[in-house]
Amino acid sequence: MILKFMTFAAVSLLVTALIALGLIVSDRPKEFVQVDEAAGLNFESTLARGISTAPDQSGVTMGDGWNMPVR
Repeated sequence: MILKFMTFAAVSLLVTALIALGLIVSDRPKEFVQVDEAAGLNFESTLARGISTAPDQSGVTMGDGWNMPVR
């Protein structure tokens, strides 16, 4: 009975390890593209505004009645 359990555990670990290895190998990292070429987010204009020009906080009432401040 112990041999049967150890065989089952070994096979389970082997199958799990093979699936994990297959996922790791198949998901190669993508090549890095320059920020100018990528159509991503650009935060330069937001950072240039500075913190002093941030909008005022307004409250949103949560389900428990608490008024959470948000911008």
